[in-house]
Amino acid sequence: MKIDDALELQSRGFAVFPLTPNSKTPAVLDWNKWGEESDGDRIRQWWGRYPEANIGIATGPSDLLVLDVDNKGGKSGSGSLMNLELTHGGFDTYAVATPSGGEHYYFKRNGRDARNSVEKLAEGLDTRAIGGYVVAKGSTIEGGSYDEINEGTVSDAPEWVYPKQAEVVQREEVAATELDLARAKEWIEKEAPESIEGQGGDTTLFTVCCWLRDMGLDTEQAFDCLLQYNDSKCSPPWELSDLRSKMDNSYAYAQNSVGSKALPQFEDLSDLPQPEKREAPSIQTFSGADLDLTKIAPRDWIMHRRLITGFVTTTVAPGGTGKSAHSMMEAVTVATGRPLLGEVPKKTGAVVIYNVEDPLDELQRRLCAIAMHFEIPFAELKDVHLVSGLDHPLSVATTKDGVTGATEGYARLVRLVKDTDALLLVLDPFIQTHSVDENSNNAVGVVARLFSQMATQLGCAVNIVHHTRKLPSGSGAGDMDNARGASALVSATRIATTLTTMSEDDAKRVQVPQKDRGWYVRVDNAKGNMQPPASSAEWFKKVSVLLPNGDEVGVLEVQEFEEVNDRDQVIRRAGLLAMSLYGSFGAKEVPLSDAVDYCLSVEGFEGASKRTMRRNLEEYYAEPFEYGSIKIEHRQETPNGAQRARHSLLIEELIQIDVGAETEDARPEE
Repeated sequence: MKIDDALELQSRGFAVFPLTPNSKTPAVLDWNKWGEESDGDRIRQWWGRYPEANIGIATGPSDLLVLDVDNKGGKSGSGSLMNLELTHGGFDTYAVATPSGGEHYYFKRNGRDARNSVEKLAEGLDTRAIGGYVVAKGSTIEGGSYDEINEGTVSDAPEWVYPKQAEVVQREEVAATELDLARAKEWIEKEAPESIEGQGGDTTLFTVCCWLRDMGLDTEQAFDCLLQYNDSKCSPPWELSDLRSKMDNSYAYAQNSVGSKALPQFEDLSDLPQPEKREAPSIQTFSGADLDLTKIAPRDWIMHRRLITGFVTTTVAPGGTGKSAHSMMEAVTVATGRPLLGEVPKKTGAVVIYNVEDPLDELQRRLCAIAMHFEIPFAELKDVHLVSGLDHPLSVATTKDGVTGATEGYARLVRLVKDTDALLLVLDPFIQTHSVDENSNNAVGVVARLFSQMATQLGCAVNIVHHTRKLPSGSGAGDMDNARGASALVSATRIATTLTTMSEDDAKRVQVPQKDRGWYVRVDNAKGNMQPPASSAEWFKKVSVLLPNGDEVGVLEVQEFEEVNDRDQVIRRAGLLAMSLYGSFGAKEVPLSDAVDYCLSVEGFEGASKRTMRRNLEEYYAEPFEYGSIKIEHRQETPNGAQRARHSLLIEELIQIDVGAETEDARPEE
């Protein structure tokens, strides 16, 4: 019986407390204190009333360090433990087998400070100590039981079982700022895991509570977020009393200090220019009456609408569109002053192109192709600095213990920009520049702020080349929301540009054969916080450059198109119809329905709406007009007083005549 197991464990000196039947959830609010103060009478009273209650052991007051070996979900905690034992030696101590195929090994801490940890020792190896608890022998979950596999004494914990504890940033336990509260609510909405009954939902809820605590929220702010979480991600929703109990429990016994995850903690970047330390002045305001147009400096553009010092630009495009070629040509434009993309730069200076995924020789081929195609002497490329991530791997930020911060890689990148005195830094692609979850707005937001900090402090522009999510060919022009991963990157940057392959509709408008549209690239200003959007897209054509070594490398050429709208195309097709009918049959007047059918059958109008085609034809030929010396006018019949059909003349060479015999006479004999 479970009461017997609970009493036996209590006699060993363990702080025993009750769990709800068939679960790992504490059945009492202050389980840590309950276990510390429990005795035989209290245990008999509780399990006498609730004989099926599971048994928990509070590892803090029990002076225990429990090694939790996890073998579920593809993990091999047992294999990890074997490797550690081969290195450090084995042990003999009290142990319990879990229903999921894992083990719990109990060790004495002898008063030593140790906290809970997750896989800090190795994959599948967690620890429970101060602030934690374990499910004890005799407990059952979904028919599986916790059974002793070593009934021996609890031995002292070997040194290697203690995980290294991360330093926790202490914060004053006050209500979080509005920014932290908004961040917590966004995390609840977009990233918090779901709490599902029968699938570890109670543990998940406890974890969510701990996260809110670590983000710096006080209990009232956290409970407000939990109400949102309960409505959207708990199945079934928790009773409010249970929700509050779980939150209070986490705030009392979670591992980290309140607020430890409220703000990202960055590496020491003391080599960056720092402002002089002065006594903080009172807030100064500016009166509009003091405006002086002669003293307002213009924005420090490098490439108008594209690059500006002190800010970050994103270039977003699907794979294979030509974004790497475009970004390199833009960098060469800044370094040489040559308008390779059709625009003379406002400023010139050194550039660094840090391609994190391609080898250096491939970057050299691209630069060589640009120089050959645009006849640029190599000596003019002295300020173009190429770096391959295969030679110099880059990760400017990582997430550790739930906190995203800068790495030494960021400091090295800052030094590179300073050493080259770069006016422009190109990073290609974004996904390879960090080690954080690309779908986490919190983590990606930190990375974006790092690049913004770099641009501001070093007075350079940063162009981040980024992939889109998977899109149909030719779609996504000008839509920055198609960027891959979290939206925080594009949201944090001031300028965003999209590159897309020419769509079918664009090919029709600019009269490019559909089979050739893959050679053309459309560039749109998708986000310009500092200027109105460009009035029209920029167009480039991919061309191949043959290098002396026989390699072919693509570059982009500026293209100018005269767009032809749908109405112009309809009229042109109507002219083809009229010439065809006039040449074959001598027809000088054509029913509108025949004109519509003909236009829909020719190349370029497949699938078009018949109603739209008819409306365009009717609108154009509604009034008489003259072409050269030939007068063209509209005619309609209204037999029996009701409009039956509308006829239109469709080509400049036709002359209006009566319908009837003359057309029939002109028809060749069959």
